[in-house]
Amino acid sequence: MMEILNQEKKALNGSKILVLGVAYKKNIDDYRESPVLPILEKLEEAGADWIVVDPYVKEFKYKNYDEKYRPLVFLALALLGLEWLLRYTVFRSFV
Repeated sequence: MMEILNQEKKALNGSKILVLGVAYKKNIDDYRESPVLPILEKLEEAGADWIVVDPYVKEFKYKNYDEKYRPLVFLALALLGLEWLLRYTVFRSFV
């Protein structure tokens, strides 16, 4: 992602990123072993302004990132002002 941003002459720091899906596989609510968690940590370290939307995860308690989670009903609002979209978990809701 950083390489793509660099090509576009944009910084990851301050970029608004919506992450669709945090569960470790589709159509479940378990995110404990999700490969996207290290990506979220990298986004946080880089200063990106990111939020997560997942139709199955009702509560996101990982590190201090719980305030960055939004229920699916906020998807339309989350798209406003969005610069990047990262779709991690493929759900029927996102296809």
